[in-house]
Amino acid sequence: MRLQQSLIDPCGGRSSGRPLYGFFYLIMTYEEQLLDPRWEEKKQEVFEYYGAKCCYKCMSTKRIEVHHKLYYKGRMAWEYDVWELLPLCHDCHSYVHDKVPFTQPYESIKQVMIRLFTEMLRKRRNG
Repeated sequence: MRLQQSLIDPCGGRSSGRPLYGFFYLIMTYEEQLLDPRWEEKKQEVFEYYGAKCCYKCMSTKRIEVHHKLYYKGRMAWEYDVWELLPLCHDCHSYVHDKVPFTQPYESIKQVMIRLFTEMLRKRRNG
């Protein structure tokens, strides 16, 4: 973690869930965010929302992780609504990140899959 000077009065404005110290706030890496207790709480919310601790895609119960369907710059891992998150097994999660590039900043996983599928059909038709 490192400190960064805040340009916003820490007593006003939107709360980002980051601990404030004077006019400085902590910057956490994504890996540090995933170790934070607030992320653990959010993961449990996701499992409760979907009704089970299994993969949404293949229904596996092994190594379940929580996937962000979309990313917003500046948001901490736990600052997403549960509908923006999805329980996936490690294999499906890896597949999504390896095969589905996020080329546009706020593109949802559904939008990416539709775009890739459309491109694949277009290539097949054109031979």
